[in-house]
Amino acid sequence: MAKKTSKKNILKNLTIKNFRCFENFHLKDLKRVNIFVGDNNSGKSSVLEAVGFLSPSLKNHFKIMKARDVHSSDFNFLKNFPKYFRLSIHDFKNLIFKKIFTNIIEIDTEFAFQDQKKSTLKVDLKMFQTNKIEKFIEHNEKFESNNEKEKLSEPKSFISEYKFSNQKNIQKIGFSSLGTYDSEIKDFQEYQVIFLCDETPSKHEIVNKWSKLKELANLKESNEIDEKYSIILQNFEKDLKKIELISDYDLAFRKNDFTVYLQDMGNGFKKFFDILLTIDLAGKRDVLTLLCIDEIDNGLYYDKQDVFWEQLLKLCEEKNIQLFATTHSYDAIKSIVRVFENRYKTDEKIDEELAVFRLVKVKNEVRARPFSFALLKVMVESSTEIR
Repeated sequence: MAKKTSKKNILKNLTIKNFRCFENFHLKDLKRVNIFVGDNNSGKSSVLEAVGFLSPSLKNHFKIMKARDVHSSDFNFLKNFPKYFRLSIHDFKNLIFKKIFTNIIEIDTEFAFQDQKKSTLKVDLKMFQTNKIEKFIEHNEKFESNNEKEKLSEPKSFISEYKFSNQKNIQKIGFSSLGTYDSEIKDFQEYQVIFLCDETPSKHEIVNKWSKLKELANLKESNEIDEKYSIILQNFEKDLKKIELISDYDLAFRKNDFTVYLQDMGNGFKKFFDILLTIDLAGKRDVLTLLCIDEIDNGLYYDKQDVFWEQLLKLCEEKNIQLFATTHSYDAIKSIVRVFENRYKTDEKIDEELAVFRLVKVKNEVRARPFSFALLKVMVESSTEIR
């Protein structure tokens, strides 16, 4: 029997205007788990990116840039902005604006609150380029350029402007060739966004997350973490007995009578491990987490799908997570049907928890077609293509 879902709040409706392939795109009645399918270039990843931009932090902005291969730097560049991103504004604009005659992206949302006095929170985001440079953070290092022509040219800024229905003032973050406007909105507690792109996490990323998780735990909690992860990961790697950190640069997995290392594990194992660690480190059960994962099951074998989705659903319930994910895998869709049906028993209950949207282009306009669970189940049973 499924545990009662913790639904403190949830993103219910989303409108995207002038962003990438979307001119005026609407998603209504979003659920705890939202899966997007469709042809290549139908806008699946762009939906997740739009949700990612709802995070009032430049870190997510540049994660999305990195996912599109615009820039491969780590995020320490925020401390030295002029050196790293002076020439990126043009790339950033070309990356996210729809190729029509407009310079403003709008992402409008409505959150539903169930355990608070206010029933809704509306967040309206505008993203635009401007020639104004004002109130930017001053850096200790004097801005220097070897290009005299660039010194004389008018600097440009890229601003993300957030309007929250529970606040009077509009708040901004942004960057320019001279520095940052603000890298994040301070003391923001309404929700958080985690954006994971379609790539196998590096050994370095996973080891760092594991190290941080263990550092934050006391001795008892640390032992509980070891036991929990060993049990979960045994479903991926049979006979796995123990996880050991080796001098902050690698992880060793003890099996029956030998040791394997993180770099030797499969991509599906690494991705699943990374997702678990990312969710654990988010750790704000009283704050809604919007978790966006592009090509969520990439690298997973079909016989690992059920384990993957069972654990993910459990985490979404326990930690107040709303999931947004894309997939091309028919095995993933079949697994979702099996796992949801086993966990929630009735189609009505599943429709309260799961939304599957197929994105299609009709005369250059992207539309979202929702599937009820009953229809989804029939299509899977009849081997009808829905991707």
